Amino acid sequence: MGKPVEPEYAEYITAYNTFMQPALQDAINEFGPLNGSCGLDAGCGPGDQFDAFAKKVGVNGKVIATDLSTVHLKEAKERSTTLPSIEVIMSSLDLTKPLPFDNNAFDWVWCADVLWSSWFENPQQVIDEFARVCRPNGKVGLFYNGWQRTQLLSGHRHLEFELVRVSDTILRPALSSDPKVDIEYMAGWLRQAGLKKVNVTTHTVTYNWPLPPNAKPYVDCVLEEDYLPALDVTKFSKEKKEKLKCLLTPGHPDYIPDQPHYFCCKTGILAVGEL
Repeated sequence: MGKPVEPEYAEYITAYNTFMQPALQDAINEFGPLNGSCGLDAGCGPGDQFDAFAKKVGVNGKVIATDLSTVHLKEAKERSTTLPSIEVIMSSLDLTKPLPFDNNAFDWVWCADVLWSSWFENPQQVIDEFARVCRPNGKVGLFYNGWQRTQLLSGHRHLEFELVRVSDTILRPALSSDPKVDIEYMAGWLRQAGLKKVNVTTHTVTYNWPLPPNAKPYVDCVLEEDYLPALDVTKFSKEKKEKLKCLLTPGHPDYIPDQPHYFCCKTGILAVGEL
């Protein structure tokens, strides 16, 4: 089951979506919701992709948006006020339970950055529900960012490997050791749910120093809220940790993203299957 979302985390998600917007837009184009279609945005977050979906489905289409977090839903509702094709369901929706929609209710289902193994013990049942509510010839699209292969510390890749490993396995451990639960198995989930023509594509963003306003907040959030806590639980010596904190602390003269050599990139991965 997904975890409750605090307001601060909602801000983190918006920073992430803004950073990843070129990749997300490219992925939505690849997914290709048709004009006039009816879709489900399962785990819509604060509604950062509403504009993109509204343009795709047009005035005659409809997008039903759901999320577990009431914090996200409140912001999503506000964002939808000028988009008649977006309907936000304000009751919290737990994706580990059967969806409250009829069979064949939608032309497509989109789910981005939701089905992490630290939150879901049985993601296959979620995909089975997506397939159930999708019409014949409909599509299911699953998107996630390649967290384990993030490059936000250019010039310090071995440090980043260790921080990501600690963050992923110790601070956010998977609920199961079964590799079929990991989000990288998503093409298998789609095939097992009966979807055909499963295709996986990559969608990358790259930013150079100095970081633009749409990129820096997310980089700062990751280093402050993910990498620094991970550093604290590494097996590095106390002296080494103190030196490395300077590299990861926004505002410090040695802060890596403020150095002229800096660049960063992140890859999103999209899997699409058709019924």
